[in-house]
Amino acid sequence: MKIEIHNWEILKKYIPEITFSETKLLKTLQKHFSVYNILELGIIFVEDEYIHSLNKEYRKKDYVTDVLSFSITTEPLAGEVYIAPCYVSKTSPKDKLVENILRNIIHGILHVVGYNHKEYFTEETEKKEKMFVKQEGILKEIYEYLD
Repeated sequence: MKIEIHNWEILKKYIPEITFSETKLLKTLQKHFSVYNILELGIIFVEDEYIHSLNKEYRKKDYVTDVLSFSITTEPLAGEVYIAPCYVSKTSPKDKLVENILRNIIHGILHVVGYNHKEYFTEETEKKEKMFVKQEGILKEIYEYLD
């Protein structure tokens, strides 16, 4: 499994609170997502204008968003996750910036591996999205490891 992170400097520009290294993040992501048949995955930090143009071109949504995922091939699995740290820094509480960047990375990867936003009901009949339950579990593990 090959994961590459691009434009780390864009992440650090908008969220200087990141204290872990790019290498440590890569190793952590590889550990947690090794159960999926991912051949290659790119995590790309971009400026707001770039993610806006991707969102408009591929989703026909004319606005900036925090994360976009693209599956490039399915057998073997390859994909890209685009994240806009500037947008995340504008829309997150200051004490949640690092957590929300990690949440976006995990969210994007889960889309690449096939998770979606379908809802289900728990035994308590509370409506939840399976993807978000998975995402928050992984986030807790990764956040504690990187912190």
